[in-house]
Amino acid sequence: MSRQSIGSLLVYMDEDPGAMIGIITDTDFRSKVIAEGRDYREPVASIMSSPLKTVSSEMLCFDVLLKMMTTGIHHLGVEQGGRVTGVITSNDIMVQQGNSPYYLFKEIAAQNEFEGLYMLADKVSSLVRNIINEGAKAGDIARMIALINENILAQILVLIHRQLGPAPVKYSWLMFGSEGRHEQTFKTDQDNGIVYSDPDPQQRELVSEYFRTFGEQATHHLLKCGYPSCRDNVMASNPKWCLPISKWKDQFTYWISEADPLEQLHAAIFFDFRHGYGTEQLAVDLRDHLISRCRENNTIVKNLIKSYLKMRAPLSFFKQFIV
Repeated sequence: MSRQSIGSLLVYMDEDPGAMIGIITDTDFRSKVIAEGRDYREPVASIMSSPLKTVSSEMLCFDVLLKMMTTGIHHLGVEQGGRVTGVITSNDIMVQQGNSPYYLFKEIAAQNEFEGLYMLADKVSSLVRNIINEGAKAGDIARMIALINENILAQILVLIHRQLGPAPVKYSWLMFGSEGRHEQTFKTDQDNGIVYSDPDPQQRELVSEYFRTFGEQATHHLLKCGYPSCRDNVMASNPKWCLPISKWKDQFTYWISEADPLEQLHAAIFFDFRHGYGTEQLAVDLRDHLISRCRENNTIVKNLIKSYLKMRAPLSFFKQFIV
């Protein structure tokens, strides 16, 4: 690697030199060999990353960048004709893109101060402007914004945990509305909540207090990063939306089965939710509960359909969409 001035090598089996089974990088040597004091005479199979993650040679650089940012993998094998023919790295993408979002992504992950995150969040608009100038599609831009926003959120929560200590029970940070649909613009207002595992009765007050403080601090720092407060107070800082999973299930059951049509319409924002940070299984369990209740009682679906059918599409005289 030193002689060739490269940062990674592919690993293959002796029986089939064409079949790549893993990859080793300069980071592997630093963290797994030098830092751990391992014997450098060990076979590379003991430190390689396997299986090798790959992308198609036809994949767009922008999509490769998104995959790297989503998975945290900096080296990907490139497949062509069913065989791995090369490696693409995050540095290749950054060189190709000039002012790359990957720089911002790495800065966010490395930030240890809230004030630093505030400044990094301010860079999003100028970064997106560069992407637009390079001809990126609207859908790709929206995905990029959502991904950057999620990483800012994740780092905020990491820093809060360092101050408050680990959560007393498992939890999932929920994103509602446009955030839940991956339809974020530059700085959409906050629509979030917390679902956590049902605590033991003797822990109930302690757990509730922890997540109350956690939610308040998180929404405060998101506000400092430029994400406005929700005017309807649908935020994790509101105790109504920071609940154990049993209470969330009761709330969705009420909306589906007992709420009047107008209340159901107002509650629709909560149905577009997804997991943002923490233990994803809690969000999955809540989604499964929601779907099963809607199958048992589809009144809310009918009421939402009736409401939406009353909304006229913005069409011009020649039946073109007015945008």
